[in-house]
Formats: sequence, structure tokens, C-alpha cells
Amino acid sequence: ATSTPGRAAASACTTTPTSVVIEDQADSPDFWNSFDFTGLGDVTLPEGADRVQVDVYGPFGDDGALEWAAGTAGSTALVPVPEDAYSDVQGIRFTFTRDDGQYFDPTVPPAKNWSATAQFTAQLRETYRDSGADVVFDGAVENTQTSQSFRADGKNSTTVASTAPIVLSEGSWELEVNKLTNEGTRIANAGEDVPFRLSFRNAGTGFLTVTELRDTL
Repeated sequence: ATSTPGRAAASACTTTPTSVVIEDQADSPDFWNSFDFTGLGDVTLPEGADRVQVDVYGPFGDDGALEWAAGTAGSTALVPVPEDAYSDVQGIRFTFTRDDGQYFDPTVPPAKNWSATAQFTAQLRETYRDSGADVVFDGAVENTQTSQSFRADGKNSTTVASTAPIVLSEGSWELEVNKLTNEGTRIANAGEDVPFRLSFRNAGTGFLTVTELRDTL
């Protein structure tokens, strides 16, 4: 199963920030225990910003200590660790700024409203990260992101959180089987070989492992 959490922040205030931070880490322990980070999705910079920096949290410190691996601010969002380390990621942070360090909207108040969007993809793990036990397909896993804007004069916004559940279910099990005889021709001469073609597909929503399909004549 693959999930694409979308992280968004929007402004409806009369002052403009110098940076906006969208973070998904500390308030989502169950999510990062159950899912692996697989990459970035769409990232939309707020109007007035021209840089985004992506930081990821995981065993990126000395001797595998958990800490943030800092990225580099640029016009395009880039993950600061190699792809083979994506499964070690246990948190992500997006920071939007201007290259000149100025406010997003340098005009006098009231400032223009803005919005920012950051998406990443994640895949459900087979086992929990902390215990190694098999992931249980029951209930829901909550994912929480926080957003905050900052100003050079210290008049920062309050931190706002948004939570969404990811429902886990074993799904349903159902096979659809089709048998085609003699390519649909209903007439055959005595002594001729008559081909039978069996095809089947998983018509349910759960995982199926099929080792044998037997047709009894």
C-alpha cells in the first residue's frame, strides 16, 4: 500500500513572513513506525518565496544517532539523503524562504495571502520499525503535520496542526475465474484436441497468494 500525504499551509493574516515551515515528525510516531518514506510528490512554494529546503529525520547522526539531516535551500525540493536511505527516514520538514532573506510580500500591510503545499509518498512496511512484529491490518494510523510562519521581528504565528487517519484493513478476498473452451467454438470433430484456457484475477481488495488453480472435469 502506498500513501501520499499532502501537507499544506495557508495564510489569512495581515502580516507577511520571512519563512514558513511544514513539518511531519514528532506528532506522527505511529505513522513513521508503520510506513517507509519513498520520495517527494508535488511541492508548491508560497507566493513571494523562491526557495525550499527539505530536511529529513532519522539515524543520520554519529553512530546512527537520530537527528535531522539538513538539505540545501534551492528552487527545487531535493531529499538530502541518497535513495537507498529513504527507508531510514522517520520525519520530514519543508522550509520556504526567499533568497534575499526578505519578507514574502515586501509591500506595506495588509499582506497578500499565500499558500504552500508539500507532498511525499510512503509505503506501508511489512513489519513495525520499533519491534519488528508484523504490521496489523486493523484500525487506523494517524498522521499529523504542523505548520508555522516566522518573521524577522519575532512576531511569529502560532503552530497549527492537522491530523488525518490512514485506515488499515485486510480487505476482501475474491477470485474471478474464466474458462474458454476451443476459443469459443462449440463444435469439434471426434479425435481433435480441444484447448481449454483458464484465466483468473483478484477481484477483491486484499492480497492473495495463489499457488494452484485446479479445474476438475
